Amino acid sequence: MKKHHALDLNKLARTTNVFYELSPEESKNLKSCLYSMFVDIKRICDKHNLILMLSGGSALGAVRHKGFIPWDDDIDLMMPRDDYDKFIDLFEEELGEKYYLSTPRSKNGALSFFAQVVKKNTIMRNIGDSEGMSSGICVDIHPIEYASDNYMCRCFEAFRSILLRGIACCVRIYKSENKELFIEMTKKSRVDLVLYRIYYLVGFLFSFKSKYFWFYLFDKYTSSKKRTSYMTIPAGRAFYWGELLPTNVFLPPSSGVFEGMEVYLPNDVNSYLFNLYGNYMEIPPEEERERHFYLDFDLGPDYK
Repeated sequence: MKKHHALDLNKLARTTNVFYELSPEESKNLKSCLYSMFVDIKRICDKHNLILMLSGGSALGAVRHKGFIPWDDDIDLMMPRDDYDKFIDLFEEELGEKYYLSTPRSKNGALSFFAQVVKKNTIMRNIGDSEGMSSGICVDIHPIEYASDNYMCRCFEAFRSILLRGIACCVRIYKSENKELFIEMTKKSRVDLVLYRIYYLVGFLFSFKSKYFWFYLFDKYTSSKKRTSYMTIPAGRAFYWGELLPTNVFLPPSSGVFEGMEVYLPNDVNSYLFNLYGNYMEIPPEEERERHFYLDFDLGPDYK
């Protein structure tokens, strides 16, 4: 798996006992909950002829395991920007009874840089979340954006995207209610502590606007519907450059299987996964497997 120089909160979480790691039974129930959410989302997309593809670790799981990666417990999805915007417009009427939708343009504040379908009456709170935030069990949906055919224009798009995303992350850290926990997590590593202090300082400098404003600005200036030869996912795990690929790697979608259900994957899923993970069919050693940690977790009344 490709490495990125950043403050790895999941890695740091392993050094403290403050975070909550799911038991095998809870992980099994979480996967069941996420799968049912995915089925609901897919049903609406199929009904309205919207392209919905598995992305990241979920696409990897579909190819390597035909379902969830055994030690992973989330679902990542992606949609071309046109279909992504249509899904947002349809959401309340089609899915609003069971779920709510958080997007960077939500009037009541966003949870992230991309859309998250959140199940009502559940809790899943991470270190960057505020105590009062309505953060629950969620499925992430990333918009796939067209990137300019002109190299210099792509460089500008990448710079703007990474700058706005970086500012938003720093403001999120600066305004976090868990500053003491951040310091406790990073103090064992000089590099991590220096990174945290830099993020905190940058967050302070740009805190004249809320993190929600920076989420909104990021989404506004990375949105692109003009068809070109390249696409990228600026809000993805590998940022603008790391997920920049020819359009025909993403579209048209190909078919795959996830937990027995037929799903859409990127057109050239091998190139897509190799770009993200390198030799993606190789099972990583246990210490390198991505795990998730939480400050608070509750699957709600359906799993009592």
